[in-house]
Amino acid sequence: MSELARLADELAERLDALSRVVDIAAGRLPSEDLAAARRMLERAETRRRLAAEHTVVALAGSTGSGKSSLFNALSGVDLSAVGSRRPTTGAVHACVWDGVGETTRPLLDWLGVPEQHRVAHDTVLDTAPSPLSGLVLLDLPDHDSSERAHREEVARVVELADMLVWVMDPQKYADRVVHEDFLTPHARYGAVVVVVLNQVDRLDPADADACADDLRRILVERDGLDEPQVISTSATSGAGVDELRDLLVETVRDHRASERRLLADVQAICDRLGVHTAVAPENGGVSSESRDDLISSVSDSAGVETLSAAVRQLTRRRGIRYVDWPVTAIVRRARGESALRLPSGEDVGQVDPDALPAAAPVQLAQVDGALRRVSAAAAGELPLPWPEVTRDASRARADDLVDAVDRALADADLGVDRTPAWWHVVRVVQWLLLACLAGGVGLVVAGAFVAADLLRLGVVLAAAGLVLGLLLTSLSRLGVRRTARHRGEQVVAQLRERIAGTLREYAIEPVENELDAYAEIRRELAAARGA
Repeated sequence: MSELARLADELAERLDALSRVVDIAAGRLPSEDLAAARRMLERAETRRRLAAEHTVVALAGSTGSGKSSLFNALSGVDLSAVGSRRPTTGAVHACVWDGVGETTRPLLDWLGVPEQHRVAHDTVLDTAPSPLSGLVLLDLPDHDSSERAHREEVARVVELADMLVWVMDPQKYADRVVHEDFLTPHARYGAVVVVVLNQVDRLDPADADACADDLRRILVERDGLDEPQVISTSATSGAGVDELRDLLVETVRDHRASERRLLADVQAICDRLGVHTAVAPENGGVSSESRDDLISSVSDSAGVETLSAAVRQLTRRRGIRYVDWPVTAIVRRARGESALRLPSGEDVGQVDPDALPAAAPVQLAQVDGALRRVSAAAAGELPLPWPEVTRDASRARADDLVDAVDRALADADLGVDRTPAWWHVVRVVQWLLLACLAGGVGLVVAGAFVAADLLRLGVVLAAAGLVLGLLLTSLSRLGVRRTARHRGEQVVAQLRERIAGTLREYAIEPVENELDAYAEIRRELAAARGA
């Protein structure tokens, strides 16, 4: 595979990765950053489609830098007006080697070159093959023009050109505007940026070399360019023009300027978006501690522990009603104590509460703090805007979350109307023991008048009925309390499980989706950078 084909394939892969980043980051990263990425992707798509065999080189410079004279010197003819009228001309001029035809016309339209400012090089010179064949040379308006439209035109075309040639003069080569507005933002474009120190014929050789060295220093230290290309020229004397032309010949012959420019664009956008994904995620998702905290907060808000306590109380009272000595139950009824009835109508014993309390409606304000803690812990040290993104994700369905939790708790089967089989057995045994006691008492009465043996048997039966009944009551009450405690624990576990399932759908998964998106953006950004 040729180097050009390899570069084209690499560019395609990195553009695809950046496109995926933009898709995933939509609605998450700042809109202005994503808009810049989309513009770059659209620009890349258009440039790769239009006249890929041509190389667009733009000459930019300030007023009086000799840019237009250099344009004329490179093209060999007076294609761009020079003099007092030139700074007032805000249109881009173009000289096209190989002519302005069907191939280059769409490219020039995209570049915004007016029809009257397009010149085909071979129509004004000769038709002999040129080493600059395939070059589109642009002469831009002066970037320091007092006309805002001129400055905007420069900024627009600078974003489109494959290669940028910044023309400076010895008097204004340190001009802050050109460095801050153009060269510093293009620090990573060193492969397709050339800086020309023009008009060196006005200086003696030593001063010209000193100016060139100082310009290199500024480009490195102030603008951040790595090994900047600086060429000293004079459009008047012709010094350095051949060196610049040779560089353009090499660039055109290489056919890789547009790919290198677009790769630098991709890298610049990756750096811009990478600020928002600079920190490697520490958490694999929402931690178990955060989940438990959220579940506990919602459980407390819904009164799960209160409901569990009520279930334990009702279970104990129902159990005592079943397993207690029947005489005790008869005495309680004789006192006229009220009995709680379940919705089914079953008498569950002498209890005071009006009914089993329902789970309290969950209030969003009561769980909002827990939602914020979950999102904050999940985001950890992630850069902006991710703490806000995860927070919004945790609360995006907060109203639905409250309703879903309320429904989940309302539909829960608390099991208060289920009666263990052993309660029935104890009830039957208690009545049998009561019958034994009553029979023993009857035998005692009869034995007092009939026979001593009956008296002794009656005493044994009555004592057995009484003692065993009371003993069974004591043991059964211990069993009832254990059953009540177990049911209370089951209620808590069941309701927390229901709450956990609801929270997982409405709060946890949305947060983890954002964390997954963060990790995916980091991976795709790495691919877009060529890692």
